[in-house]
Amino acid sequence: MSGTVIVQLTCSQCGEFTAHTVVYAGRLLVSSECSRCGYIIRRESHELRSDYVRDLEQRVASKPHRMWLRLVEHPIRYAARLPTSVLTKPIRMSDELKSFLRRR
Repeated sequence: MSGTVIVQLTCSQCGEFTAHTVVYAGRLLVSSECSRCGYIIRRESHELRSDYVRDLEQRVASKPHRMWLRLVEHPIRYAARLPTSVLTKPIRMSDELKSFLRRR
């Protein structure tokens, strides 16, 4: 998961249960912003950077196995979706990296 999601959370600043904009890079939480008071929580850059690199390495290393499982479980669906996935993966990775770099 990458990108921005709107979720309902209790703000640690204003104490209200309200909408927050939550930003992810890969599977990592980058930041959260309260829509009521504007309070932003961001992870430390050095911590986020090392966690992101570790997460990316793990995802890249496990990709062949995950692809194999999809092929075995649903060969026709896998074959039908593979061309689109191959074309869109670089775009999705670029969007994820941009989100990560923008929010650091």
